[in-house]
Amino acid sequence: MILLAGHSVASRHPVSIRLIAEQLHVPFHFLVKILNKLTRGGMLESTRGAGGGVRLVRPASSISMAEVLTLLGDDNQLQGCVMGAGGFCAENPCPLHQEWAIEAGRIKTLFAETRLDMLADRAMKKDAFPCPLAHVQPRPA
Repeated sequence: MILLAGHSVASRHPVSIRLIAEQLHVPFHFLVKILNKLTRGGMLESTRGAGGGVRLVRPASSISMAEVLTLLGDDNQLQGCVMGAGGFCAENPCPLHQEWAIEAGRIKTLFAETRLDMLADRAMKKDAFPCPLAHVQPRPA
């Protein structure tokens, strides 16, 4: 999603799924499954054929990391007990319940306030920090 956010700044054209897989060094079929979830969830638009690929449906500035994680089902780690004792339970809390509830709340706020455009801006600054996305160039139209 960060790669697509960076690409959407330069172009409204779709990005090839094969190119994304190559740039991120992830298996093509694994990536397709993830992108399908995001497409079904209304975050991406998919175009088949020559010149096809995927692109963001909305501006990157309007998409939070919380939305992305929720669509992918990766927000569940913050819902349960950090020690594996089940959900947050006020009647029978685990030894880390109070501390974890505070930290989980902070992480949720961070994801809710972090937008894709912010992450894309940081990732595209090659000298800012090491990131494989910093070297991804948008495909020419």
